[in-house]
Amino acid sequence: MASTFFDAGYSDGDVDTNFTAKRTLNEIADERFSRRQTVLGGLGASATAFLGTSLLTACGSDEQVGFATETLVNAGQDATTSAGRMVTIAPTVANSASFTVEQFAGPTVTLSGTGATRSFFAPGVTAPTTLGFRIAANGQVDDVTITVNPAQLAFAAVPRNLNDIVTVPTGHNVTVLTRLGDPILAGVPAFANNGTDTNFAGRIGDHGDALYYYGLSAAGMRDDSSSIRGLLVQNHENLNIQYLHPNGPTNLTSGVRPAAEAIKEIEAHGVSVTEIQDTGNRNWVMVQNSALNRRITPNTPVVFNGPVRGSAFLQTLGSPSGTTGTGTINNCANGYAEWGTNLTCEENWAGYFRRDNTGAGADTANRTARELTALRRYGVTSNRGNYNWASVSTTDPVFRRWDARAGTGAATADYRNEANTFGWVVEIDPFNPNNAPRKRTALGRFAHEGAWVSNLVEGQRVAVYMGDDSRR
Repeated sequence: MASTFFDAGYSDGDVDTNFTAKRTLNEIADERFSRRQTVLGGLGASATAFLGTSLLTACGSDEQVGFATETLVNAGQDATTSAGRMVTIAPTVANSASFTVEQFAGPTVTLSGTGATRSFFAPGVTAPTTLGFRIAANGQVDDVTITVNPAQLAFAAVPRNLNDIVTVPTGHNVTVLTRLGDPILAGVPAFANNGTDTNFAGRIGDHGDALYYYGLSAAGMRDDSSSIRGLLVQNHENLNIQYLHPNGPTNLTSGVRPAAEAIKEIEAHGVSVTEIQDTGNRNWVMVQNSALNRRITPNTPVVFNGPVRGSAFLQTLGSPSGTTGTGTINNCANGYAEWGTNLTCEENWAGYFRRDNTGAGADTANRTARELTALRRYGVTSNRGNYNWASVSTTDPVFRRWDARAGTGAATADYRNEANTFGWVVEIDPFNPNNAPRKRTALGRFAHEGAWVSNLVEGQRVAVYMGDDSRR
């Protein structure tokens, strides 16, 4: 996601850092494919994938299956619906007897409800598919079948308008689940939204970007089929810094930044994991006191895996071993791994670091030619960094680590390699708050824009499809 900060000169990737004259990937692709045909084909595939699993359903338009005879379990009334729609089984049982519903045919669905009804979301299908359910009460049974057709729009498109408001089709509603500053940990006070709020390590961060839903069972365990309780993993890529402080940022482009402002800005980056629940009729809420809620910020401990782990490339004053690091930043797109983890991608990380490229503070004499080429290519060339965090303190590692200038001593005596600890795909286990995020160095280091794992097939290699949101 690209944006421009109002006075800090932060381009968020809009300005190229590698001024090569070689052909771009777009130019190469245009030589082989028709752009129009490629876009149209991609849109068709995307629409099919989205509609086949969409949770967007019209309020009050559920398919309800009823029974109308006077037997203990009334005669089954079959019904037809489409993928993504809510189906409610509502038998009329004599004498208000209790009943059970058991699925015996079709793709397995999760039944919710314990009172007079049982509900489920119709699964995504590519052809008409029959689901069978057996209702039992007092030893008698009756069967009902639900035919699920491929997904189709069940609402009229929204007409064009210039209203400065989210507009949805008639019969739908909009619910805000998480907003900047919303507390997600127990004990964190409500968001005042006047610039005085602190502890963004316990709040929703800024610039919500990639979002993915992970289903939870009633017991709070991973359940990919659950559509009434789950975890949202959300990226927080960047800042609208003018709203975070009572009077805007202090000394953003020169001078010493106040520590209280800088720590707030640092913590507002990263990733959030929050539990959400459907409290009934698709009324979703965020559960503030969930034990699974967490924030991963630029200050969160991480570990490195893959070929770069333990190399001199990652050794810093903060991690002489080069096996651990601190945090993730500028998280743009993401990906989902079929074993249930989230792949968050570090995009325009280079601009956060101070590393004087010219002038009296330049460290070029203390760098190898290879280092200078890499730093120039990635764009680690700022004399202050996007938000001037390195100005806060020369001793506190929370701030000093953003100063990537090389001294005359060993690499482990300063933070010259700190920028090398960013630019990776970071794997997060949303179901285990105690598990440290893992930076997967085998997937390369660049301005990552998404990382999606191909379908797992036993005996075949795994492929990860990634985007690069900057020229290299």
